Amino acid sequence: GPANASVMVGVRYPSSVAIAPDGHIFVVSRGMPSENPVSAEGPKIGKWRLDGTRVGDYARREFTWPAGIAVSADGNVFCSDEHDNFVAAFPPDGPFTPFPEFNPDGEHLFKWGEPGSAEGQLDGPSGIAFDHNDDLLVVDSRNDRVQKFTKEGGYLLGWGSTGAAPGRFDRPWG
Repeated sequence: GPANASVMVGVRYPSSVAIAPDGHIFVVSRGMPSENPVSAEGPKIGKWRLDGTRVGDYARREFTWPAGIAVSADGNVFCSDEHDNFVAAFPPDGPFTPFPEFNPDGEHLFKWGEPGSAEGQLDGPSGIAFDHNDDLLVVDSRNDRVQKFTKEGGYLLGWGSTGAAPGRFDRPWG
């Protein structure tokens, strides 16, 4: 499509996509505020139908640097913030807000995360995915590991360390 197509539909610098059990597509976009009011959208989550119809946007301005997105078995949408070291959960149905409106108190159901390198702490959480038990796997990029949490944020286990050998990572992301 045209070079400015992502601006025209309100997705600027998408970083991750997740498909919900009901078939909707969720896209987290990092956005890039600018002086152009058409493109001055910051980070947000967009919801789309499989036919490409945009349902709406929410979680506007809840992130500094959103990275990964995943949908739990109950349909809640989870997103990681690589800069502020947290994971937040959102309801799958919004509320959807037109640009440039946003809720200064946030639209998340809950969020968790503590910066650091100890077990259960995060430094650069990026890619996220749910496993068959509906536990959340988080790529902890700057700690060179993967950690597993309950969807409420309870630490379960982790693996990986810095390096190039088997079982080691060098800034994993997705």
